[in-house]
Amino acid sequence: MPFSTLNRRSAGALAAAALALLFACAAPDSEEQDRNWTESADLIATSDRIVLAQFVESRQETVQLVDSDSGALAGETEILFRQFEISETVKGTTDPGDLLWVAFDAGRDGELVNGEGDVRDFGGSNTYVLFLKGRLRPLEYPPEFGSVLWTGNGEPAFAELVGDGLEFRAERQYLDLLRQEGRNLPDRLSAAPFALTLDELRENAG
Repeated sequence: MPFSTLNRRSAGALAAAALALLFACAAPDSEEQDRNWTESADLIATSDRIVLAQFVESRQETVQLVDSDSGALAGETEILFRQFEISETVKGTTDPGDLLWVAFDAGRDGELVNGEGDVRDFGGSNTYVLFLKGRLRPLEYPPEFGSVLWTGNGEPAFAELVGDGLEFRAERQYLDLLRQEGRNLPDRLSAAPFALTLDELRENAG
């Protein structure tokens, strides 16, 4: 979801670069971010952590930008944080019961849509599957947030668990691109060009 190295390049230029990467065939190295996936295996392989979790709260915060070369403060930006309570870790080291903050980049409102383009809010009683990256961005987060992960693995990064199936949510831009490319959605309520069950996820992430 986030796509900018905030102290170097414009959001517009990086947005264009992110779109160009949408249908990349090869999975990137773990240090690369901002790819968008059309194959579930690539999404799973490039996520640092995959967790099942319940939504807790959202907060909008002003955070400091840090120059990646000098380490000096280089301005500030608004970040949307969402907190989740972990119920199961499929990949990574997060423990059940941990509270985890996930950051959404400046200039993006964090709205996620389903396969029909309807905005889907996070509900506390639902279980979500998150595909997350460790933060590589030059930012200073408030210390009370602790370890913050990033949605920087690209789209889709969030799914709601419905039965054993994952109904993916994504930003509308990604859904529009899929349609422009003529890619069908196997589940009209899931904003992903692939279907994935929880059992398949556990098997492929093991």
